[in-house]
Amino acid sequence: MIRRVSLFIAAATALAWNSVAPAQIRIAAYNTATAFETNGNPRPGLQTVLQGIGNESVNGVAKRIDLMFLTEQNNSTGTSTTQILSMMNNLYGAGTYAKSSLIANSTTPPTIDSPALVYDTSKFTLVNETAIGTVSGSGMPRQEIRYQLRPVGYGPNSDFYVYTVHYKASGGADNINRRNLSCRSRAIWRLSNTSSRSLRCMD
Repeated sequence: MIRRVSLFIAAATALAWNSVAPAQIRIAAYNTATAFETNGNPRPGLQTVLQGIGNESVNGVAKRIDLMFLTEQNNSTGTSTTQILSMMNNLYGAGTYAKSSLIANSTTPPTIDSPALVYDTSKFTLVNETAIGTVSGSGMPRQEIRYQLRPVGYGPNSDFYVYTVHYKASGGADNINRRNLSCRSRAIWRLSNTSSRSLRCMD
């Protein structure tokens, strides 16, 4: 239940489109640990953290988050990502951000734990969401989700993919084996679903 956030700036030309001058996008990967909270409620102060990420200067660039990949979201019995979406739109204006809708399956506590995406609608369109793998009590503990994204104003040739998953934690042979099964499941799936433009955001 440790909350972790990773932030990086990527050149747009490196991800998807190269017919214009390089741009930059701000991507955050954030384990908010909200799946353990009542109704999936974020902890107090999260909106301040999100605003701080937007204000932070990285390599001389300060900008709001373009893509935020979340883990430990309770979107089954709670409203984790909906609440985070509201925070982002409170900060930057109604309708600025939208969210994904696919909920991954999980067999390890908390079984309501799923990845999710919040994205800037002026920059990206969410084309598709795909759940990867089949979970079981002794095998893959949580599904991974692949998000297919398209820069606004560009066609399908500019699409790129982001894989998001919350791996099984802790040591011990069983946990290590189940993490390995998760990696193998994704690797096998990607053999027939390849893309040269992809990122991985995970915890």
